[in-house]
Amino acid sequence: MEKLLSARRVVATHSVEIFERLSVLILFGWLCQRIIYSLETSDTWYPLLLLASEALVVVFMLIRRSTQNISHHPWDWSLAFGAMLLPMLVMPFEATPLMTPGFCAWLLFIGFLLQLYAKLSLNRSFGVVAANRGVVAAGPYRWVRHPMYAAYFISHIGFLLLYPSFWNLAVYLTSAGIQIMRLLAEERLLSESAEYRDLMQRVPYRLVPGIF
Repeated sequence: MEKLLSARRVVATHSVEIFERLSVLILFGWLCQRIIYSLETSDTWYPLLLLASEALVVVFMLIRRSTQNISHHPWDWSLAFGAMLLPMLVMPFEATPLMTPGFCAWLLFIGFLLQLYAKLSLNRSFGVVAANRGVVAAGPYRWVRHPMYAAYFISHIGFLLLYPSFWNLAVYLTSAGIQIMRLLAEERLLSESAEYRDLMQRVPYRLVPGIF
């Protein structure tokens, strides 16, 4: 009976991971379509930085390692997909930037580089839904426990300053709230590991050193 339950859990986990990958690919395809359309109707290339950032998600989703310790809780899945979906709903509306386009592009680029650094540090431990694919304490994870999410926020600020609108502001504010709930859900699962509890002691801040 115990072996049967274990086999069912393996099958369920495998099915969950396939669904997760397919969902990411569909969302990324949708984002590509909208960004390409915006490039055809505008002479700016800045949205390509956002597209490159999200492309990293797809790459690392495809090469990541499997895990048996992934959350099956509907709330954790809702948070993960909400945090992933909402930023893809922003629109490159025609608007007067709140800062110079060069400064906005700089924020987008810095956010992109930090995301790349964090994702390369995670390598095959990358995932969307809360799971333990191995605790990473190298690279930017030496300074904060969730540097990738911090990098997302930097890119989002850059995009919002470049394309200010009530729609984009609402999308990013909602996304930020969900992202914070998401990382707290991840930490509840990861803290079951003694290795991660040790990391929490050595790296006390989640996103911003000295603040949170």
